[in-house]
Amino acid sequence: MNLNTVILDIDGSLMPIGGGIHVKESVKNALIEVEKKGYTFIINSARESQGVLPLAHQLEMEKYGGYVISFSGALGTDMKTGEQFLQYPIPDQKAERLWQIALSYDFVPCIGTEEFMIVRDWTEGYGIDFGNGGTDFVVTPRYQKFMTDTVWKGCVSGEPEALTKAFPNLKKDLAALGLDAIQSIPSTVDVFQHGVSKMRALDELFEKIGIGWQSCTAIGDTDGDAECIRKAAYGVTPANGSAFCKEAADFVVPSVDEDGCLVWLNQLIEGKID
Repeated sequence: MNLNTVILDIDGSLMPIGGGIHVKESVKNALIEVEKKGYTFIINSARESQGVLPLAHQLEMEKYGGYVISFSGALGTDMKTGEQFLQYPIPDQKAERLWQIALSYDFVPCIGTEEFMIVRDWTEGYGIDFGNGGTDFVVTPRYQKFMTDTVWKGCVSGEPEALTKAFPNLKKDLAALGLDAIQSIPSTVDVFQHGVSKMRALDELFEKIGIGWQSCTAIGDTDGDAECIRKAAYGVTPANGSAFCKEAADFVVPSVDEDGCLVWLNQLIEGKID
């Protein structure tokens, strides 16, 4: 295989969910060795940019080059030039309507900018998001005061059973505004401008830089990563990956708790993928 591009999911692949903003030293060292071999990294994450950029800096991507896709594909950044090559924000008026719709269901809304995650109250779901690190949360009923930057995502959070029950109707109400809703974890629904997705972001980036899936290797662990794993010339998932990921993968490494990604990274370092 003529591989030159590595697509990295973070949570559940390089580190356990809620593992913070930096990978452990052994994983960092292996990733940098892969970069030294000439591979270009694309970090493709549902995280806010504040939760991704510290990892990109840890991997010295401003030196080696590479790209960060954050907010599930709403924002893309070229780490060498600083260019934001991908921008799909939520207009302020839609963000304000999202806030009101969430309250009408008796759920807790969130408006996400590059600077803050603005939430009406604290929930279990937002606690999980906070565990990923890097993002400052502001708890307030006066969201307008803090909407001083571009809005990249919204969230709706509540008790898992109630949120799951209401999700079909909530999704319809948000779709009427031109917003897409995904129940990312049982206690939180993520909301983006219509059409935003990690796969769309990759396709647009590939067109921009002139590469194809045949030159890519990828790792991921959730259903949302399965298509990327399938399309890549060499797709990998850890043992904790979803059934769809395992079905799509060329190779299953040990679980994220066992640092299974190191098996894959060492294959790249040693040139053992053919």
